[in-house]
Amino acid sequence: PSTRLRQKIEKIQKENLVEKDLDTYDEEHFIIKYRKGEQGYEGYWLKNLLRDAYRQISQDFGAYFNHKTTVLFYGGQEFHDVTGQSMWVGGLYDGKIRLPSYHQGFKELDLRSAAVHEMTHAFVASLSGSRAPAWMHEGLAQYEQNKVLPVNTTVFDAAVRTKALIPMNRLLSENLQIDKMDPLEVSLFYQEAFMLVRYMIGRYQMYRMKEILLKFKEGKPAEQAIEEVLGISPAQLEQEWLATIPKP
Repeated sequence: PSTRLRQKIEKIQKENLVEKDLDTYDEEHFIIKYRKGEQGYEGYWLKNLLRDAYRQISQDFGAYFNHKTTVLFYGGQEFHDVTGQSMWVGGLYDGKIRLPSYHQGFKELDLRSAAVHEMTHAFVASLSGSRAPAWMHEGLAQYEQNKVLPVNTTVFDAAVRTKALIPMNRLLSENLQIDKMDPLEVSLFYQEAFMLVRYMIGRYQMYRMKEILLKFKEGKPAEQAIEEVLGISPAQLEQEWLATIPKP
């Protein structure tokens, strides 16, 4: 009788239909599932791609997985059929890293960028006990992704010019429902989260971000975590951050 439970069962059934045909490559940190020989991707190549991403992120965070993470490489249509995500979504982390790596036009650089983005989500979830809010998840994921492929900030830049940025108290809100935003506002949310987190790392360094994630793991809200770790209020953080953004 539960709609949510029925949807979960249907999702698992779709996953199983695809995953039963995938080859498995076991590695120190990952269980890699992929289609052997498709578009030249082989387990060894994918292992090295993931290892490079893992090395970059683990060094930045000063943290390591104490478990193996499953990484699934799907065909483009398979990815959207299994996950139910929109066509513009380039990857997903839901306890497993899911990447659409075989559809036409998905270049190696795109795959590396998506792998780093989704693997950062796995690190953030691990460090925060899966309690990190969306702005921190997406800000950190894009910060790491930006080292591979520059993040587009055109919507953020336009919002600065028109004074239409999302206010800090709304950006940090645990009740923010991204799925109910229009596409333009979603783009602004992602880009603003990236710009804020990049500023925070530049000023306070990554180890402070890790400390904030650990505060989330304790169940503390963003406002309290920021004040305890950085020693300033979110309002003050917003004021100081905005002062560093060049005026149009």
